[in-house]
Amino acid sequence: MRAPVVSSNITVFHQCGYSRGYLIPPSNLVVVGIGAGAQRCLAVGVVIAVLASGCQASTDSTQQPSGSGAFDAVAVAEDSTAQNTAAEPSATTSDNPATPPPCNAPNSENKARTDRSNIRYTNVIPRANHTSSFLFDNLRYEGNNVNMRTASPTDDLPLPTAEEVSGRWRALIPKTAGMFVLRDSLWSQQDHPYKHGVPCALMMPPNWITAAVIVPNPVPISAPPTDDDVAWQEMSNDPLSVFGSFPISETLHRFATKPSASENPAWTLAARSTIRLLAAFAVELLQTRENLGTDAAIARGAELIAASDYSYFGSARAKVIPIMVPNPSEAEIAEGKGFSISGMQVPTDVRDEIMETVMRRRLQDGDIALERYDLSTPTDRSQAISTLSRVIPPDAPPGGVVWIWVNGRLDPNLKLRGEDPTAYMDLFKQELNVAAIDLTRLNFVSKPTVEFEGINLSDQFENELDRYESLGLPLSVNTDAKGVSQWMRQR
Repeated sequence: MRAPVVSSNITVFHQCGYSRGYLIPPSNLVVVGIGAGAQRCLAVGVVIAVLASGCQASTDSTQQPSGSGAFDAVAVAEDSTAQNTAAEPSATTSDNPATPPPCNAPNSENKARTDRSNIRYTNVIPRANHTSSFLFDNLRYEGNNVNMRTASPTDDLPLPTAEEVSGRWRALIPKTAGMFVLRDSLWSQQDHPYKHGVPCALMMPPNWITAAVIVPNPVPISAPPTDDDVAWQEMSNDPLSVFGSFPISETLHRFATKPSASENPAWTLAARSTIRLLAAFAVELLQTRENLGTDAAIARGAELIAASDYSYFGSARAKVIPIMVPNPSEAEIAEGKGFSISGMQVPTDVRDEIMETVMRRRLQDGDIALERYDLSTPTDRSQAISTLSRVIPPDAPPGGVVWIWVNGRLDPNLKLRGEDPTAYMDLFKQELNVAAIDLTRLNFVSKPTVEFEGINLSDQFENELDRYESLGLPLSVNTDAKGVSQWMRQR
């Protein structure tokens, strides 16, 4: 089935505490779901309703919790259609392309005390999260998506809402010189697809751009209204009927097609809402491809990803260093990371164009990080140089710095355990020096993270810092700023 030709927009409306994203085509029909062999069509379709922190809406006297599904924009659209009173998009709105719904994160208080370290330690990279009690404000840190989603000891609810998690990031990051955050795929980003209610500002996975441009006759996503249990359950045995030509998530499909009165209805609602937002992104990409061509669809996808970064982090985006995985293993490709698609042959030139476009667009907003390259292998070194020469050649548009994550031989049975890259840095730098790369825009992050044990921890730390600095490498350590402060000799 060909993708429907629609002129689509995700327009965002604010009313009271709600943030709702609508995909509104003009008066022509748009396919928004497929069930039991029949197309489910709406004259004015709503592909996604995203609820942010709730309050009393003007038409409802009860308070709506975030992600509760108490207000479904689909029902509003269908009701308007039945009454033939649906409003056409304004001229201004119809000219604007889709953008991710904003994340109405609450103001979160971060109580971490801050200080400034001696300049000697500015290339030390510790860990940090919302529970950190102390931070050096001139150091960069590694953030951890899972840690940032955990419930605080004083929380009444088991898990924070998606908006609350975003608020934690927005409060933490300004107290640092920068924060490395994994933001690369559906499951490797700050928003969990269903565990914390409807996602706050879900990032469209980069490989969805790949799917949108390489399939000759793409099939759109089938996304029924969130409260249409029958339609969702009709697709419970066939993930392909939901995801069409786009990468399938078995887990998301399993939760979305459960009855809404199942053991965890909030997760079911959130999973359905996530798929509906992905459907809106898919329609936007396919529409752009249909009207303007493949290059325009790739550029549109890059804009959607960059826009979601700002939607999620707000003004803290300037200090965010999103980590991408352009060199994934087969297992990581199966997890949806990178620009490739599991089980599908992606032409190298297409993948490279998508990669370059997405990375350059993100570099307009700040630094990015690329994970990870084994410098002991000529293949990985060549891949790193090829990527860098496409993204930051000497004549590249201005923008941020690329931080490339490098390591030596890793233990295949242990995650990020094995040899550090120090033995291979001289050879790698020689190869970089003769490549067409703007080296002023290149930094490194060494992996695995260095851990210190036993006695004389301060001596171990200071000696390793000297060794890494001699090779032009920051020292990534498996502790927080408070732990690092106990090892520092210079104040």
